[in-house]
Formats: sequence, structure tokens, C-alpha cells
Amino acid sequence: MRNGFAKIEERLDQIINNFSNRPMAWLLRFMLLPLGPRERGASDRVTQACADILLKPSPTRDRLTVDLFPGTGDSGLARLERAYAAVIAASPIRERMRKARVRDVDTAFRQALINEAEAQELQSAADAVAAAIAVDDFAPEELSPRQAEDPAPLKSAQSGR
Repeated sequence: MRNGFAKIEERLDQIINNFSNRPMAWLLRFMLLPLGPRERGASDRVTQACADILLKPSPTRDRLTVDLFPGTGDSGLARLERAYAAVIAASPIRERMRKARVRDVDTAFRQALINEAEAQELQSAADAVAAAIAVDDFAPEELSPRQAEDPAPLKSAQSGR
């Protein structure tokens, strides 16, 4: 809500600043924003707490997402939910690697920081995330039929002018 009120005050201030009739702008400013925009929005601490509610499994997250359609089969939402579950399951392993200051799974395996099953779990989580964020890749001629046309007839038509 704080972010919303801050945005409202910011927009009112911008409208008043752009008002062409300056005496009317002063009157509006006196009536609507006598002390100027005061709301600053949510603090970083509050924003981080809200993000944690959505990013970590909790009863609150379950209550917020209970009526959301999780997707089926290989839909985007289903892939996203699978990636979320895999990342949450692998987070203790990632935390152990972070504490050891090791980022690469192969390096962690070579240093015996993780075993083969944990390496496989991390790889599965990485694959699930890659599948969730993958976008379709199209060649330019698939997107624009004009690029697929042969440019030679176009050039000969232009030279005839």
C-alpha cells in the first residue's frame, strides 16, 4: 500500500508541476500536497520480507497460492512449479556449497563436498530452471514473411522506376 500511495503522490506532484496556470497550480499544491510528497514507499526490509513469503515454502505462501492453477503436463506454469520444487529441495546443498565458497557442482564433487546423488539433484534443479525460463527460438524468416521473400525481384522492380 505504501508503494501505491507514494506513486499517487508522485503522480499528483507531476500533474501539478505541468499545470499551465501557475496560480491554479499553487492552489492545487496547497490543497492536495501542502507539505509535498511525503510517502516514500515500502522500505527494503518490508519488500524483502514480502519476497521471502513468496519465495520460501510456508503456510502463508500456501494460503496465497491455493486457488492458483498450477498448470498441467508441460505447460509453462507446470514447468515453473517443478523448477520451484527442485530448487527448494536442492537449497540445503547449495547453502553448503556457498559456505564452502564453491560455486561449481563439478568442483564441489571433486572436493568431496557433495556426493554423486547430490550432484545429480543439483543438475536436475538446474535443468528444471533452464526448462522453466527457456523461450522459443525462431529464425527471422519465421517471424517476418517479408524477410523470407527473395530480394532480387524487389531490386529489379525498384530499378525500373
